[in-house]
Amino acid sequence: MLEHLIRKGLSPNAKGTSGDTPIISAAARGDAALVSVLVGGGATIDEQNNAGNTALIVAIREGHTNVCKVLLKGGANARVRKKDRIDALDTAKRRNMQEIVALLDAH
Repeated sequence: MLEHLIRKGLSPNAKGTSGDTPIISAAARGDAALVSVLVGGGATIDEQNNAGNTALIVAIREGHTNVCKVLLKGGANARVRKKDRIDALDTAKRRNMQEIVALLDAH
């Protein structure tokens, strides 16, 4: 359904009141399939919300390794920093998420 709506002109980069885009929301929920559709539909992977979070940072914070894999494969930049100067690798290390740290180190 979402693919159809994107083809019809729905912006995959529309922002809510907190600045979350559909890809940030999907990453927070751990919906790797929806994240993949949004990446393929032209969503800006490294778009930041009002707090400076990207989809990758949100996926890491929530522990969604599969979403992180989709985002990194789609070209997500792990070096984008939030307003508090923390990036994706910092987030993964602070939360002791070794598998995600290894994924980020490999990119």
